[in-house]
Amino acid sequence: MAARKMMERETVLSLPAIQTFFNKFFRSGQKFFRDLLPHWIVHPDAPRSLFGISTTRFNTLPMNLRGQAVTDAQAQMEDRFRVIFQRRHDCIHNCDRPKIKPQPLPEPGRVLRVIEDVAFLVRRCDEHLNGEFRQFLLGTGCPAAIVGQVGY
Repeated sequence: MAARKMMERETVLSLPAIQTFFNKFFRSGQKFFRDLLPHWIVHPDAPRSLFGISTTRFNTLPMNLRGQAVTDAQAQMEDRFRVIFQRRHDCIHNCDRPKIKPQPLPEPGRVLRVIEDVAFLVRRCDEHLNGEFRQFLLGTGCPAAIVGQVGY
C-alpha cells in the first residue's frame, strides 16, 4: 500500500528523477547513468539511436576521446528519453494532441524503436539494481545470511 501511494505521488518521467531515486543505493563508480554508459554503449543489444554512437565506433576511439563520447552519449540518451516521456504524456493526458493537433508517426518502425530503447534501459537498470543491491544491503550492516535468504 505504501509503495502504491508513493507511485501515485511520485511521477518518474525523467532520467534525472531516476538518478535521484536510485543513486543513493549505489557505490561510487556505479551511479546511474554516467558511470554505466561506457558498458551500456558496448552492450550487444545497445541501439545506436539511443547513444548516437555505435559499439564499433566507440571501441575504435582512443582513450582520451572516450570521455567526450560518453558525455555526448549521455546527452543523446537524455534527449531521446525526454522525447519519449513527453510523447507518453501527450498520449495519456492529451489524446496525443499537443496544441490540439494529432501527432503523426513520421516513419515506419518508430514505435518499435521506442519500445526497443525503453526495453534496453529497463533491462540494464534491472541488471544494475540486482547487482548493486547485495552490496547496498551488506554496506548497511545486514548480515550476509539474511542477504542470502532474500535472494541477493
